[in-house]
Order: sequence, then structure tokens, then C-alpha cells
Amino acid sequence: MTSFLADQFGDYPRVHGNRTNLMIHAVAVPLFDLAVVGTLASVAARSWVGAVNALTRIFAEQFITFPRFVLSGGWGRAYRAAGGLSDRGGP
Repeated sequence: MTSFLADQFGDYPRVHGNRTNLMIHAVAVPLFDLAVVGTLASVAARSWVGAVNALTRIFAEQFITFPRFVLSGGWGRAYRAAGGLSDRGGP
């Protein structure tokens, strides 16, 4: 898991390189986190069968990698480097 998180974090600046993407993440990640926490608090845990890799990636990004990207200053650097909101650079 540590290697996966290091790889995901290492690739973050490349794939989060425009302001539109960064602003979407700044709004969507906290909303996603609140929704998941609220759901987990009100619904009994379910066992997931299949799609484990996809779920692992989604949850790792939302709860580990994106917050780490923000706290490390990567989000701010990427936002400043990205230019205007209409910039289509990067995915």
C-alpha cells in the first residue's frame, strides 16, 4: 500500500495541472469525504466483492493522496502554475 500511495502522490502534479481540475477537487473532495463519513456513520459496513482496486484508488485519493497534495503545497503550486480557469492543459 505504501508503494501505491507513493506512486499515486508522485504522479499527482502531472495529472492535476489545470485550475479547473484543481477547483473541482477543492470542492468535490471535501463533499465526498463528508458524504462517505455520513454514510458510514448511518449504514452498517458492507462487504465489497469485486472492483476492490477501483475502490482502493478512489478512497486513497480522497482520504490520503489529495489531502497530502494540498498540505504539502502541491495544490497551491499547481494552481499558480496552471494559469486561468479556461486553461485546458493536462487531463
